[in-house]
Amino acid sequence: NYSYENGLTMLKLAKDDYEKALSYTIMAESKYKDADFLKAISLFELGEQHIKKTDDFNIKLRILTNQVSTYRRAGLIVNSDQKWKELQKATEKIDHYNKYYILYSTEAKIYDIDNEPCKAIAPRKKYHELIQNSDNGQEFKTRFAFSTLAQLAYSYIGCNKYNEARSTVKELEQIRTKIDDK
Repeated sequence: NYSYENGLTMLKLAKDDYEKALSYTIMAESKYKDADFLKAISLFELGEQHIKKTDDFNIKLRILTNQVSTYRRAGLIVNSDQKWKELQKATEKIDHYNKYYILYSTEAKIYDIDNEPCKAIAPRKKYHELIQNSDNGQEFKTRFAFSTLAQLAYSYIGCNKYNEARSTVKELEQIRTKIDDK
């Protein structure tokens, strides 16, 4: 359970910068979920300070990805755009699949926050195609397809593309029966 209290307990027990960074990240994610974006920002920044002292790349990506959204939700667009550029640069160091998994989902989230559902459609489609063309197993692809198509349908509705939304919902229904059968 990634609650603020669990993150705080982890922080008290933390022995190194990695553990401190992870603790602050968990606490920040909890505050983000509570819509306490300013507190989340300060906690992500503390996590960022500690992760810079380590060579852990995964937590760095996790913090950057979250900072893009958190700054944006707090209305700090310039800071969000800066973290978006840092994230794009950081993902150059990872494999194609994970790079675009992170970038497409983050880009769509940016457009959601900016209330630009029409712009969120393209990265959501690319994200969906990426998952479907991945080397992951069929069960993984089916479950992710449900999630990505639900988000895509939401974007279509927000963009007043109701025919596309209906078509996507029909796909969702077909996938739901596959998931329900298991």
